[in-house]
Amino acid sequence: MKTFLVFLILSFIGGFYLWDKNPKKRTLLFIGIGTLLAFAYFQINWVI
Repeated sequence: MKTFLVFLILSFIGGFYLWDKNPKKRTLLFIGIGTLLAFAYFQINWVI
């Protein structure tokens, strides 16, 4: 679980870095971040 949270944080950092470098990928990043958040939410509910 901790490994996944670290991956999620790195994904946010990488996402904002790519966002700054290439504004055309905003929609893709929002979809990716949304998917990661949804996956994290279900993972937490599964653990609880």
